[in-house]
Amino acid sequence: MSRLLIPSVALLERQSIAKRVARVWLACFASAAATAQFDFDVLDKLYPEDFFQPPAISQLTLSPSGSQYVYAYSKDRVNSLQVVDLETGEKRPFVGKNITDAFVSFIAWKNENQIVFQTSDGNVFNLDLKKGKRDLIFDADRYVYFFNAIFWGNFSYPRIVSLLPNDPKNILVAAFNENGSRVVYKIPLAAGKTGKHKVHVKPTRGINSWYSDLDGEVRLGIKSDENGHAFFFRPEKSNNWIPLNKLFDEDSAVDLSLNRSNFLNRRDYFAGFKYDSNSLYIASNRKSDTITLYEYDMDTGSVVSEVARDPEYDFFDISQTAPQLWVSSKRRKTIGIPYETDTYAVHWLDDEFKRVQEKVDSHLPESVNRFTSWNYDETKFIVVAIRSDKPHEYFLYDTPSDTLKSLGGQNETLKNKTLFKTQPITLENRDGLTLRGYLTLADSQADRPAPLVMMPHGGPWARDSFGYDPSIQWLAYNGYSVLQVNFRGSIGFGYDHYIASRQDFGWGIQKDISDTVDWAVAQGHASSDNIAIMGFSYGGYATLLALANQPGKYRCGIAMAGVYDLVQTSKSLKSGGYSGIAYEHFREMVGREWKDRDTLRSISPVFLADQIEEPVLLVHGKLDVVANYEQSEAMQAALEKSGKSNELISIQDEGHGFYRPRNQIEAYGSAVEFLDKHMSK
Repeated sequence: MSRLLIPSVALLERQSIAKRVARVWLACFASAAATAQFDFDVLDKLYPEDFFQPPAISQLTLSPSGSQYVYAYSKDRVNSLQVVDLETGEKRPFVGKNITDAFVSFIAWKNENQIVFQTSDGNVFNLDLKKGKRDLIFDADRYVYFFNAIFWGNFSYPRIVSLLPNDPKNILVAAFNENGSRVVYKIPLAAGKTGKHKVHVKPTRGINSWYSDLDGEVRLGIKSDENGHAFFFRPEKSNNWIPLNKLFDEDSAVDLSLNRSNFLNRRDYFAGFKYDSNSLYIASNRKSDTITLYEYDMDTGSVVSEVARDPEYDFFDISQTAPQLWVSSKRRKTIGIPYETDTYAVHWLDDEFKRVQEKVDSHLPESVNRFTSWNYDETKFIVVAIRSDKPHEYFLYDTPSDTLKSLGGQNETLKNKTLFKTQPITLENRDGLTLRGYLTLADSQADRPAPLVMMPHGGPWARDSFGYDPSIQWLAYNGYSVLQVNFRGSIGFGYDHYIASRQDFGWGIQKDISDTVDWAVAQGHASSDNIAIMGFSYGGYATLLALANQPGKYRCGIAMAGVYDLVQTSKSLKSGGYSGIAYEHFREMVGREWKDRDTLRSISPVFLADQIEEPVLLVHGKLDVVANYEQSEAMQAALEKSGKSNELISIQDEGHGFYRPRNQIEAYGSAVEFLDKHMSK
C-alpha cells in the first residue's frame, strides 16, 4: 500500500483547527467551561507544528563596536535580516524579494555600517545601514557563474573566501568563470556592480577550493575530484602553488593529500591558519588514536609543537575541510578549539576567554553555553544556550558589568516550556568496545517504563550529538522514550572506533545497537516487550536489518530514506561515475559488488523481507538522489511479496532529508500515529 501525501493537509488542518477551536471556546465560554468540567489541558496541548518550526532567529552576530547586532529572521516563509540597536532596542528589518525563497546562510559585519550576507542560492549582498538599503553584489544566477558550472559538471555555489579586513571596499568570492574553472574574484561593495568582476586569483592546478589566511591573503588551495583531494600552499609574497604532499621527504610530519592509497589510513588534516603568515595548524591522528592539533611551520617544513589533545574525543571534524579554530582579531592569536564531546567543549588557549566562559556558565548552569560572536574589544559576547529540553536561546553577556540579557529563542512557542532532558550514556558492548550515546526518557507510569524507540543515526560515518532535537522531543512528548548510540563507525571518538566498522556495515553495527537496547532494559529504562526501532538514511537501513535479524526484539519499525539493496547501491555508485574515492570507500568499508556479492545480499533488507515479522512504515522523499526513492519501492515490493504488513509514505518535494517544516510534520506526525497503533502505552 502506497499513499502520496502532498503535504499532509488533513493532519495539519486537524491539529490547527483543534487548537484554534479550544482557544476560541475558552475566550467565549470560560465560565461555562468550569461548570462542564472541560479538560483545560487541551489549551496546553502541543502539535507537530509547534516542534517543527524553522528557527525564528539565528546567526546572531555582534557589530565590531558591540553597539548593535544582526540576525536572520524567518516568519511566514519570508526570510529577512533584523538589525537591533542594543542601547535603544530599535529593530530595523531588511526584507527583499531576493531572499524570500532562500534562507540566509552566512552573515558578517564588514564594518560598523555594512553587513555582508549570503543566501542559500549563492547570492551575496551588502547591507548598507547608513543608506538603509540592501544591494546584490554577486549574482549567482548570472549565466557566466551558474549555468557554465552546471555545463562543466562541477557545480557548487559561490563561497565567500575573505572579508578582507585590511581593504574597506572589497571582499573575496570564489566562483566558476565562463570556462568552468573556479577562480577568486575581488567583489566591490558598491551598489550595482554585479557584472564582470576582477579576477583576484587565477585558475591553476585544477584547484577548486580556496582559503585565505587571517589577513585575507589567499594561501591554500584544494583540488577536489572523484580521486580525492590534493592540497597546495602559496608561500608569502609568492605566486607559486606548492603541492603539500610533495614538498617534503618521505619522513615528513605532514601530508594533507587524500587518495586511494591513504583514504582509510590515519591522516593529517588542515585545521586553520595562525596569524603568523607561514604557519598552519594541522590536525592529525597518525601518532594518536584521537585527532590531535599541531602547529606546523611551512618555512622549515616541520611540526613546531603539539597544541592540544583529548584522549577520548577528536579535536577535528573529519567531514569538514574548512578551518575550525577560534581567533582573536584584536590580539591576533588563536584563542580556542571548539569540539564535540558527549556535549560540547572548548579547549581554551587563552585565559581571558576561559574566564569569560566560566562567568557565563555561572549565570547559565543548566545549559551548555557557546560563544557565537563577540565585539572587537572582547567586552560583549553573544552566547547560545544549548539544552536538550528547550530550543536554543541567545543571550548577550557584558563583561564589565558581569550581566546577562536574553535576546530571544529559536522557537517562541516552546520558549517557556520545559520538555524532556537528554542524558549522555556510556556502556560497554559484548566485544569490550566503549559506546557512547543518549537517552531521552518520556514520562512513564509508576509500575512500567514508557515504550522505547531505538533510533540509530545516519551515515553510518557520522554521529549523534547533544542538544534540542524536535523529532526526539516530539516522540517523548507523545510518550516514547528515545535511545541513541554512536555505534562503531561513528566519527569523533578516535580512529579505532571509526575503522571498527570496516567490513562490519551490517552485523557489527547491529551488535552495538542490540547491546545498547539490552543495556536500557537492564537499567530499567525500557520493557523488553515494548520497544520499536526507527531511523533515517543509514538508520533506516539499520532499522530493517534489525527487524530481519532479531524477530521479536522490536514491536515495529520505521525506516526513512534508507538504502535497502546494497548490491544495487554498489552498482549505482560505479555506473553513476563515482569510480573514485566514494566508490572505493564503499568497497573497502562495506563490500565489493562481485567478490562480496553474497555478503552484500546477506545484509540487504530487500533480500530478507521474508524474515521480517513486525509492521513496517517506510517514508521517503521522491527527489532523493543519495538514497534513491526506488530503494523504498523495492523494499515495499519485497515486503508485499512476502505478505508483510507495511506502508509507504512518499514525500513529493524532498530529497535526502526532510527540510521543509510541513514535510517534517508529515513524517514525524505519521511516525507517532504508527507507533500509537503498534505499541503499548
